[in-house]
Amino acid sequence: MSSTSVAHTVKDTILTAHAAWANRPYIWTLRDGVYESVTYGEIIGRACAVASNLIDEGFRDAHIAIFARNSAEWVIADYAISLSANVAVLMDATWQLLEAKNAALLVKPAILYYDSSTKDVADTLKEYLPDTQFRSLNELPGSLDSIPDVLPDRDPNDLAKIFFSSG
Repeated sequence: MSSTSVAHTVKDTILTAHAAWANRPYIWTLRDGVYESVTYGEIIGRACAVASNLIDEGFRDAHIAIFARNSAEWVIADYAISLSANVAVLMDATWQLLEAKNAALLVKPAILYYDSSTKDVADTLKEYLPDTQFRSLNELPGSLDSIPDVLPDRDPNDLAKIFFSSG
């Protein structure tokens, strides 16, 4: 898809932004006490690597939760879930066990990504979600040099996100 075309799907939107702005800063993230710029290309390259892994593992239309603070890795996981035609379940990182448990039991995620701020609650959730795989956002794979051809298309009307808000 060219950068002048109108994007019609989540995948098209993400890949159009990548084509247009690959070398531009996308997000600033805190690493080792210092804020670093991360480009669109870096984000999308890593998101494609995670998406490829999810596809290779057979995940499609699965609920995949992100229970973590905002970070570059959070964005990478969110894009990867969309690029692999799964449903992103966005959980509030400030939740205590009761809120996290209620949300997780409602959506029954196949995978739950967590970070250091939510690890303790995520560890406790394991007893309530025996079929869920728990994965650290710190262990996402590195970047791919090109966009893989295996990224599936999905209907623009398919469910893409479930997010819980406090409002």
